[in-house]
Amino acid sequence: MRLLLTLVVVAACSTTWAASPLLEVANELIASPAQVGAAASQLTTGADGSVFMSWIEPTGGGKAKALRIAAFDPRQKSWRPANTVSEGSDFILNFSSTPQLAINAAGVIAAVWYVANPSTDEMKYPTYHGMISRSEDRGVTWTAPVRLTTESTSNEFLSLTALADGRFLAVWLDAREKTGHHGGEQTLRARILFSDAPDALLDPRVCDCCATSVVAFTDGSALAIYRDRSEEEIRDISRVRFQNGAWSEPQKLSQDHWKIAGCPINGPVISAAGARVAAAWYTAADDQPRVFVSTSSNAGDVFLAAARVDDGKPLGYVDVVELLDGTSLVSWVEAGATAQEAAIWLRRILNDGSLSVPVRLATTTRDRASGVPRLTLVKDADKSPAQVLLSHTLVEGGTPHLATRLITLAPPQPEGSPCVSCPPAEERGSALHGYIQSIDTQSGQAKVKHDDIPGVMPAMTMKFRVAAAELTELKPGAEVFGRIERREDGWWLFDLRVVERERAK
Repeated sequence: MRLLLTLVVVAACSTTWAASPLLEVANELIASPAQVGAAASQLTTGADGSVFMSWIEPTGGGKAKALRIAAFDPRQKSWRPANTVSEGSDFILNFSSTPQLAINAAGVIAAVWYVANPSTDEMKYPTYHGMISRSEDRGVTWTAPVRLTTESTSNEFLSLTALADGRFLAVWLDAREKTGHHGGEQTLRARILFSDAPDALLDPRVCDCCATSVVAFTDGSALAIYRDRSEEEIRDISRVRFQNGAWSEPQKLSQDHWKIAGCPINGPVISAAGARVAAAWYTAADDQPRVFVSTSSNAGDVFLAAARVDDGKPLGYVDVVELLDGTSLVSWVEAGATAQEAAIWLRRILNDGSLSVPVRLATTTRDRASGVPRLTLVKDADKSPAQVLLSHTLVEGGTPHLATRLITLAPPQPEGSPCVSCPPAEERGSALHGYIQSIDTQSGQAKVKHDDIPGVMPAMTMKFRVAAAELTELKPGAEVFGRIERREDGWWLFDLRVVERERAK
């Protein structure tokens, strides 16, 4: 018998607890900072740890709309006052191709949104292009908007990330090669924003209207995933890597072999914690709707076999968050009992690939106006429970408005572990091989010259914090294998194994 536990939230900031095997959450409805009529929300956790939501809402009457953002205060469990990025009468409100934010480690914010192209007699269908702006003061003031790219007037389904060096990387679908509604090819393009760098062609033929997703790693690289499109109309998930200023050739991530003579408007998502990556996507290959998640421990070079995570009647619209303990949280929309009912579900994928029982987070509808629910990490680095935020669109009487929920995972176990099912040390963090350069017992640190750690950092010499018991076993010149992870107070080296032979510094 399948155990199904449902959370129903009826009042702002009310808390309801529900338990299921290996997953226990508190679901708090947080008062939204958006006005009635708002939609197209997006949640972003910055490289500096800050959490923002962006959305489009009507302003001033008529067709005028504004791109608004607000920061989340995790201590107060509330949104700070909203700020306006830009506004205009030509803003595009699209349930899937939504505005995007990215925040770098210095707190600089980049924003991307879409405006309509002027209509012409030759235009086969409405098109739009991206606009970009940036803020140096955490969203209070913004630079004058400029085009995403000067090379094309048709951009959509963009994803945005902040690279380790502080620059902003955008990946999007581009219709510059299309000659009409059924002519030419939709392409995948990318560029570094706020620079003179040209657009890069990543894939010359992709699915026309599925969102892209991109994630950056601390070694300066990035990984983008998207739905590709073969000559035979097979539309599966592919990936492409950005490293050392160049893009790799596309590689398949999934082999679902979904043949469909049209675009499902249901894109994949990707999330990372260190070098650990989780990718989630929807497919209806062989007329069987499913949601899959695949994980990687080496920044996406190799993905494990995908696990099916849906509850039997998925509509897709997925999101995913990778946690520091190596587990993944995936959300998706599942069909309800009637033709209009649907619900947003959450599931945890454990380190060994096993799945928690799904938990229903909120009700929604099958209407496209309900948009795509968004999930982002609030906190995960201390010993208190990990938290994520969920945003989704509610449509009542034909009018949309945004709802936001704070999802808190199970409280710490008695021994103080911050996760429900913490993995052993040998499964946490990322593997390191290197040589001890010096020991500082007073600060509890060891300086290590280490090899390249894919997705985390290039080969270098740096200091790591080491537990006192392990630090006393080390000496300069020793060759070591171990694991590293970023904790609240910096980078730690643990699970150390010292090679008997020694090498001089």
